[in-house]
Amino acid sequence: MVRKGHVKATDGDAAAKLPGDKTTYSAELHAIAAAPGGAAKRKTRKPPKFKWTTRVKREIRSEQRRSETKTALPRSAVRAVIMQVSQDLGLGANRWSKDAVSALHTGLEDYAVQFLRGSYVLAEREQGKPTLTQKNMQNLAKILEIMK
Repeated sequence: MVRKGHVKATDGDAAAKLPGDKTTYSAELHAIAAAPGGAAKRKTRKPPKFKWTTRVKREIRSEQRRSETKTALPRSAVRAVIMQVSQDLGLGANRWSKDAVSALHTGLEDYAVQFLRGSYVLAEREQGKPTLTQKNMQNLAKILEIMK
């Protein structure tokens, strides 16, 4: 009987079965396994490969989660513009409440998105390709000025 963790030399090269269903290996196999670069070296597991559809769906979900809190225009930039404009107009009160800045930010963001969307449509109709240029934005600004 061989104790657990010990190796018993057998007549053959391969593993031999002992009573009690315990497997032992020959001394040669044990020497090969213990040698550097032998079977004792552990292999690192490869990360699983996912289908491209799985990766894309995961990316879309993460972007949706991020977009709930992320705004189109950075809050700090909008706040800086608001402070600059209020100082240029000489309003004197450079203190704005958080709700007022948030309301201005929402309105400014909505206007900017609508303006860019309109410029994009105008670019497609004029040029036949979806390339937005400064000329398209100027034309839209003139159209909106006329419509006032």
